[in-house]
Amino acid sequence: MYNSIQFDTDVKKLNQMLLFYIFLESVAMLIIEPVLIALKFGEDLIFFLAPAITTCFVTYYLVKRYQKKFELTIPLKISDDFKFIQYLKFVVMALGAAWLTSLIMGFIMNSLSGIVIFETPDFSTKDSFIVNICLIIYAVIVAPISEELIFRGLILGKLKQYGNVFASIIVSLLFALIHGNLPQSIPTFIVSLFLCWVTLQSNSIIPAISIHMINNAVAQLGDINNEVFQLVINVLIVIIIIIAVVLIVKEFRNRSEFKLQYRVKDYFKNVSGIVILILSILMIIGSIKIV
Repeated sequence: MYNSIQFDTDVKKLNQMLLFYIFLESVAMLIIEPVLIALKFGEDLIFFLAPAITTCFVTYYLVKRYQKKFELTIPLKISDDFKFIQYLKFVVMALGAAWLTSLIMGFIMNSLSGIVIFETPDFSTKDSFIVNICLIIYAVIVAPISEELIFRGLILGKLKQYGNVFASIIVSLLFALIHGNLPQSIPTFIVSLFLCWVTLQSNSIIPAISIHMINNAVAQLGDINNEVFQLVINVLIVIIIIIAVVLIVKEFRNRSEFKLQYRVKDYFKNVSGIVILILSILMIIGSIKIV
């Protein structure tokens, strides 16, 4: 086990980086949005174009800065030992787990709709072709690449020295909290565990990026207004969920007991960690509206 002083130093730096990430995104949005408004871009177009531009610049800066600061290199080359059949297994498990959790959350939200409303970002397709192109670029390409570089690249890359299980749980918790609403946070936490797992198994963030892209792309397919197409998609989703449950049960039966070298609360026992928790809780509370 690594000494506690080094652990405390590393988690403090990671939390400071995450707060810096949030700060840079916010400041960049305050700069880019007025520019796009001045250029007469429509509201819907700005909603997707501004974060896409912001995310690209902020992610590039953070990755360049913190790879050097953390003395790590984000792994891109997939390990020779990681076979394509293993990748397919992770695709099914990650997507199946995410979709099953989303269905459960959807049921809970509908059951509580007369009491509370859980607000989430609107990523549904619009009437404008250009807006939809920007939506797809942001949701299916930019966001997955950016989030994997930050969370599975930098944060997981730095934390894995303290144990793969501990690192995966912390990364997934941070990834869920950063989304700022319950309907997204819980499925996001689940899928993140598998994205961490596949990253550690393949020694590359490329498989995680591709799975993340597939997940976001399928979410956009739900807006296609064709009954036959939707029926086919729904049947495929059910099949994948069933296969995923079988694979996950089989995987965990074959694994020894998971042991954490550090407790989850140890990660947040610093000022930056506490600030992240407070900001996340405030965002989640702010997304809940009483009917």
